[in-house]
Amino acid sequence: MKKFASLCVLGIFVVLLTFSMVACDKSFDAEDFAKSNEYYLSLSEEEKTDFDTKFTTIINHDTYKIMSDEEKEALLAKFLASEQLQHDVKNEEKAQKQRHEEVLQELVELETDLEYAQLQLEYLNANDATQQQIAEIESRIETLSAQIASANQERAYHETIETTKNTVATSYYFQDEYAGKTIRKIHGIYRIGAFVYMQTDILETEMIAGVEFKTMSSCFIRVDAGINQNSTYSEILDAISGTVCINIMFTCTNRNAESHKQFFEENKYSMSDLFRIDEQSGCSLHIEESWEANNDKDHPEFLISVSYQKISMLYMCQYDGSMGYSRYIIQKVCPEFWAQLELEQSKDNA
Repeated sequence: MKKFASLCVLGIFVVLLTFSMVACDKSFDAEDFAKSNEYYLSLSEEEKTDFDTKFTTIINHDTYKIMSDEEKEALLAKFLASEQLQHDVKNEEKAQKQRHEEVLQELVELETDLEYAQLQLEYLNANDATQQQIAEIESRIETLSAQIASANQERAYHETIETTKNTVATSYYFQDEYAGKTIRKIHGIYRIGAFVYMQTDILETEMIAGVEFKTMSSCFIRVDAGINQNSTYSEILDAISGTVCINIMFTCTNRNAESHKQFFEENKYSMSDLFRIDEQSGCSLHIEESWEANNDKDHPEFLISVSYQKISMLYMCQYDGSMGYSRYIIQKVCPEFWAQLELEQSKDNA
């Protein structure tokens, strides 16, 4: 009987030990979670060393130690997303800087070639050259002029982004109001009244468990730049770089969601009776952009193009809790930027 009891106790002990081992096996493995993924494995040895240093800082931090396994996993998932975002931004900025420098060099070479071709044309005209010789050099001048226009367009695109980034980074007002936030990308540049509005990707920095985390959100910013409908690209950049006041107007979530199209079709006349008048007058309506401002899922906002034959107007429709929807004119500015943006987007989608 005693032997049987001893065997029972031993059996219970083995079961408990086995259960304990299984439980240990199922506990959260931070090292495996952070480093057995495609992103980490794709890093260079130098990048892995930097990642490992940050990872060690996190798991040794008091904040991390008191977390549950679920909280630890959520934090490390956020860390991985932050690291990949920073990696992408670093590569993106390096490529943009390199391309900007290449464009500037191309412009110097193209303008030199154009000047030489124009001198050749003057010489040919002054020395009774054949029509074929003159036609060939004129064709060369036309090609070079087109290439210069294309390069200037790309230069304008890069300079618009860099000017805005640098202005935000050095603006005491912006850094005081929105500490830790910088611009990553610009998806649109507009004018409403005398103000410049930009649709941007904003990077935000925060310290968690001793490590710098970055997240990204889409925002409309307003630059109190003082421009008008006739302002040139250079004048707009000068106004942006010379401004004091830059504000984040609202955050955009769920950009261009399919549900927004249905919402607009069902509610466009209640949003503004002017849309009814537009359609009755033969105008076509097209959603250029849509978003949910500051996470208001029930009232998406829109950029609506209203077109009639070759004439088109752009309107922003915004929602206010006390006044409902308002519609007002918004104008795209810096045509050089928009033309190049379309080319850049086509490259990304290729």
